Amino acid sequence: MVESFLRGLIVWPYIPQMKGVVKRNGVTYLAGGLFHLGLLVVIFLSRAHVLVWKELLGFEWPTLSPDAVQWLAGGALVAMVALFINRFIHPELRLLSGPAEWLNWLSVFLPMVTGFVMARRIWLPYTLAFSLHMLTVDFLLVWLPLSRLSHFLFYFFARAIHGAEFGGLATRSSR
Repeated sequence: MVESFLRGLIVWPYIPQMKGVVKRNGVTYLAGGLFHLGLLVVIFLSRAHVLVWKELLGFEWPTLSPDAVQWLAGGALVAMVALFINRFIHPELRLLSGPAEWLNWLSVFLPMVTGFVMARRIWLPYTLAFSLHMLTVDFLLVWLPLSRLSHFLFYFFARAIHGAEFGGLATRSSR
């Protein structure tokens, strides 16, 4: 049972052949994966953010080199633009995209781009880029619990519930 849960949690969602994802819409699968990888690396493995985590948690962990983080952040930004365009190209995605989805995209894209501009020290003075970055992060933190972006927190709970239901635990335990 534990093995089945872990396999479903860690392995199966990331194997494209399992659901034919690449055939149906490879951009969503590949760009979505690159975006999520870049976002996680920036938040949890960049030196600047690990220092923020250290202030909050009292400890720190090893980070990636600034060049590696910047390449992955740049890849994540390109992936976000590809996902944005992809929503316009595919009629099904366009149908599913309303104002909330566009606001979700914008609320993640703006902190990513302002953080990239700030880290690379391009286009804007550092203090302005920092201020814009903090404002966009603040907006993201306010919008996060009100939106579908909270899936990052509830993903693991949902996987556990679905695993229990499909594994028969929910029906056996309710008897």
